[in-house]
Amino acid sequence: MQFILLLLLVFTIGCVLYGISAGVQAIRRSTVWLTAQNNRNGDPTDNATPVQLTRAPLNKVQASNLLGSKSGIDELKTLFDLYQQGALTAEEFKDMKQHLLRSLRSTPSGC
Repeated sequence: MQFILLLLLVFTIGCVLYGISAGVQAIRRSTVWLTAQNNRNGDPTDNATPVQLTRAPLNKVQASNLLGSKSGIDELKTLFDLYQQGALTAEEFKDMKQHLLRSLRSTPSGC
């Protein structure tokens, strides 16, 4: 009985720590987004420096999943927004933009 209570206690502590971690990450992401929005709107009163999040680089399949089925211009705008928000590095943005432009050129104009 004590062993089961110990396991429940360990599980509860793990869940609480996971919840705290997820909450902190959500706050960091929203801070980056809000800072980017303030900088985009030219808010001179915002002196906060954006928080840099670490992430794995996106591959072309993940990027195409993010873009979904949009027109070429919409996909390019989405890529640029991701780049401005810091979700893509300059090199990733350039590579994905070139890939998008090549795929648009290879698509027949009737589609």
